[in-house]
Amino acid sequence: MLESLTPRTDPSMLACWHGTPALMERAHRHDDIEFNLAMDSDLVYIVGGRRLTFAPGELVAFWAAIPHKLIHVAPGTHMGWLYVPLTTFLGWRVPAAGVMALLHGQSVRTGRAGRQKGDADLLRRWQADLSTDDAELHRIALLEMEARVRRLIHQSFPGARETDEPGGHRSVEHAARMAQFIAAHFREPLTAERIAASVPLHPHYAMSLFKEVLGITLNGYINQCRVAEAQRLLITTDRPVTEISSAVGFGSQSSFYAHFTEACDASPGSYRKAHHGSAPFASVAGDDPLTVIDRASP
Repeated sequence: MLESLTPRTDPSMLACWHGTPALMERAHRHDDIEFNLAMDSDLVYIVGGRRLTFAPGELVAFWAAIPHKLIHVAPGTHMGWLYVPLTTFLGWRVPAAGVMALLHGQSVRTGRAGRQKGDADLLRRWQADLSTDDAELHRIALLEMEARVRRLIHQSFPGARETDEPGGHRSVEHAARMAQFIAAHFREPLTAERIAASVPLHPHYAMSLFKEVLGITLNGYINQCRVAEAQRLLITTDRPVTEISSAVGFGSQSSFYAHFTEACDASPGSYRKAHHGSAPFASVAGDDPLTVIDRASP
């Protein structure tokens, strides 16, 4: 059962809450950097088809646009969640090594040796601060979040430099808005012109800026979103592979198979056999905020 959920009426808001998690009925995705902290026992996730175990007291970050599903947690385990919108995260200009790791599907985590006893208290304080109307408390919480995230990434990538580019907040905002537009429309035919118009910017400049900020091309990001959604559908539905290919926006079967196999080291059919129905399911207790704000699902 979830407790103290920070209200979030739009995807640009931070969200922080705590509670006792239940197993997920389906994989889901949302365009935030998600942080998890279990207080009592291990959490076992499938993230993008990979099984990951997070130890109690270990702060873990991953890009939640990758389909993920909690498949094992001990009854009564207490847990904290933090959602940081992509725009906010990119605006911190953390070392590029950490940004690239997260956007390419890796988790960034403290490890058992790097756990900090104060993390649980931090999450509770951020949840309390964000639940108020006090703008100064919001600013303080945001600064504390940035500091903790920077420490986490510094620990994982010692010596990595702060992102030198882009040269300002507007560049980050433009890139994040394009990423959000792609996340909302990747199932449709997309061109650089259409994506750039959502900002708006000249297409050539938009393509250059996007690559500069996120370290991935527009087409690369589109295909990444499509493959991630295909993973979710392969794991959670029985829809034919040919139907999934079209549903996620690929224009041809050959393109779908090529991009999927490159990203997942397996064909769609092999991926489904390996992961579909392989994990136990349980009903979610109470409201699932991940489902409520799952902006990318159909």
